[in-house]
Amino acid sequence: MIDIETAISRFEVLVKDWNIYIFSDQGVFSTINSDKRIIAGPRLVSEGRVTGDMLVIETNLFMTRSTPEQKAFYNFLERTESIKARQYLLVMVGGYDIWKRDLSILKEFYNKWKEGKKLLEEEKDDLTKDDIDRLNRLKELIGSSLGMQDIEKIIADMLDSINIINKEEETLQRFMNNLKNHIELIEKNFPFLK
Repeated sequence: MIDIETAISRFEVLVKDWNIYIFSDQGVFSTINSDKRIIAGPRLVSEGRVTGDMLVIETNLFMTRSTPEQKAFYNFLERTESIKARQYLLVMVGGYDIWKRDLSILKEFYNKWKEGKKLLEEEKDDLTKDDIDRLNRLKELIGSSLGMQDIEKIIADMLDSINIINKEEETLQRFMNNLKNHIELIEKNFPFLK
């Protein structure tokens, strides 16, 4: 049995040469036989929120299927290099590529929502320009046969259209802010997935 000082010294060497060992699939870096189908990774849910980014499933897999030496190395990393500990955990259970893909998908969603927001803004700009034209026509028609009730209905319709777009824009912005904040948090805690 190896004493604690020898183990720590050995672990420090492994950390120093991290990029050489992390994907080597040897020694404490041997991947664990796990069912990758249960690793979901971060997923988008309602209102731009993300779930599955707390490593609960991955940690459980690792703790139930890893060797005592792997657990000791993981605990060492947790105390000394928490970001490397998360990377180690994901690589060992086969979740690294899944998480990397899922983060990419979240970023893609965010970019699509940005495009959607831009289209909404353009629609709102177009609507506003059209409304100004309509109001100018209304001014011309006020003296004609168009009744006041007709004018009020046209104005109410224009205001309803603008209000609908404003609500959609607010909802989209809230989704985008939630998702952007969550992507930034994942990138901060898992910088190796960028």
